[in-house]
Amino acid sequence: MARRVLLAIAVTGLLSLVAFASPIPADLLGAWYNVDLESGGLGQLTITPNEDGGLQVWGYGVCDPSYCEWGAADLYFLDYLGATDADVGLAIWDLEGQTIVLRMEFAGELMVAELFYLYEGGTFSGMTEIATLRHAI
Repeated sequence: MARRVLLAIAVTGLLSLVAFASPIPADLLGAWYNVDLESGGLGQLTITPNEDGGLQVWGYGVCDPSYCEWGAADLYFLDYLGATDADVGLAIWDLEGQTIVLRMEFAGELMVAELFYLYEGGTFSGMTEIATLRHAI
């Protein structure tokens, strides 16, 4: 329980530093595919506009025989240095029994995604994943 509270405080602190970068680069929109599906559970991310004028990211895990959909999560850009470019993003999925925190860093056609997995009751699984994704242009 204490770990979940500490994570919530840390995430809240990060979100207090978050601002939507303006304008949103169009080259972030669309599908991003993991270049190495053997690297873990992340298969694809798709970035789309949301109804509030911001962005959302759809997550898809690697399952057999096809991808598992995590659903959509709001995409926030970390603007802690006052930069106007959208190069670091954050999204959080609250799935049944599990929370996935995604930190992504954009570099042209590539994205480095770092995932942290938390389980019901606030226990940190100790499982993290780093994946490189390529933008489908």
